[in-house]
Amino acid sequence: MIISHKHKFIFIHVHRTAGTSIANSLLNFLGESDEVYGYTKQFEKTSEANRQKNIQENSDEQGKNLWKHSNPKYIKQKIGAKKWNEYFKFAVVRNPLDIHFSNYHYLRNEELQESCSEDILPKVQGAKKLIFSEFMTSDSSWQYTLCDFCTSLSYKNTQKSPYKDGEGISNFNTDLDFIMKYERLKIDFAYFCGVIGLPRLSLNWLNKSRNLENRKLAFDEIHKNDKSLNFLAKRHGYDYNYFGYKTKFNEHEAK
Repeated sequence: MIISHKHKFIFIHVHRTAGTSIANSLLNFLGESDEVYGYTKQFEKTSEANRQKNIQENSDEQGKNLWKHSNPKYIKQKIGAKKWNEYFKFAVVRNPLDIHFSNYHYLRNEELQESCSEDILPKVQGAKKLIFSEFMTSDSSWQYTLCDFCTSLSYKNTQKSPYKDGEGISNFNTDLDFIMKYERLKIDFAYFCGVIGLPRLSLNWLNKSRNLENRKLAFDEIHKNDKSLNFLAKRHGYDYNYFGYKTKFNEHEAK
């Protein structure tokens, strides 16, 4: 997560959505007073310390102490409504099934098992023991929704447009200025650079999870699994409603 006072933007980092690639492209253009949580050894240490403070204070990693994956509610509280309204706020979304799959393989990384904090270790161990469909529906899977990171406002049961029955992004009660899509990341990121006045920055693909063929095989299994589909529909119903994603997603075919 980045708060740039120099360029007046806020980057809200949804898990497994190329956030590290975006942040690393921006680091060299930031000012001395800009706030960075994650991405370098020093900033990762600060981010994790703040996440632990939140857990100690309210038994939840989300809280007043900002970290790499803080949601908009707490960022807005921290910087104040004036700056929040003035700065250009953006996040990246990705099909929820793809996020769950990427997160599953991220947790299976050997290096993470050796370095993760105590509260993350059960998730790492669960990912090691379970196949993807079992892990995704377990208590250790990704606990958020896309909507959690795309507004500081209440979004449930909100219909802004009288023409679309509450469906679609035009009906999403967001106070962000731009919501990028992972599936069209280069185009959307180029637009952001133009709005902020940065050169058109390149993105290096970092923290890869699995190739398209492996994802296809995993997704085919999910599509045949009623428990998994019901889980996705229940957990991410608002995400599908607003962002146009589907439970039966196959990036291999989309590519």
